[in-house]
This record gives sequence, C-alpha cells and structure tokens, in this order.
Amino acid sequence: MRHLVYIRQHIEKDSEPNAALVASRIPEAVELLQSHPEIGRPGRVVGTRELVAPQNP
Repeated sequence: MRHLVYIRQHIEKDSEPNAALVASRIPEAVELLQSHPEIGRPGRVVGTRELVAPQNP
C-alpha cells in the first residue's frame, strides 16, 4: 500500500481515469485478502499470498 501513490502517478502519465481505477482496485484486493487470507496463490515471499486484480486497463 505504501507504493500506491507512485503506482497511480506512473499510470497517470498515460491515463488519469485508468490511474484512478487501478488505485481504487488495489485497496479492494488488499481488503479481500485480509478477510479471506487463503485466496490467491502462495507468494514468492514465504508466508505471503498474491492476488491478481483482474480487468485492469
């Protein structure tokens, strides 16, 4: 989450609406993982999970 501002700024270079969309979906995915920690796939870092946020521009 600490990199969300940088992610949004990078995407805004091409599209402000897409940047806003992606920036809203990432926290949603984080909340989903927090409430359902076994969804997603095992992360590259031991003890973590990864969830792909589909349908992003």
